[in-house]
Amino acid sequence: MELFEIVMKLNGKVGAAGDTNIDEERFKNLTRLTELIDNLLFIVNTEAQQINSPEYSVKKSAKYAQDYLRGITWDV
Repeated sequence: MELFEIVMKLNGKVGAAGDTNIDEERFKNLTRLTELIDNLLFIVNTEAQQINSPEYSVKKSAKYAQDYLRGITWDV
């Protein structure tokens, strides 16, 4: 089982179904999922801040993190 599948299994479904009883639980799942995403993005952003490190491996990791964050675009 992949990490994503494990997280989603632990979190539960997030898509609204049009049923008040189901949707209340799924809304709670959505809020938990967005809190997790915030925490994960904070970690990635913290790594990206180390771009000026003199160590090659740290700089490589920071560059990857920066590229990832710059690549996040969504049409909302």
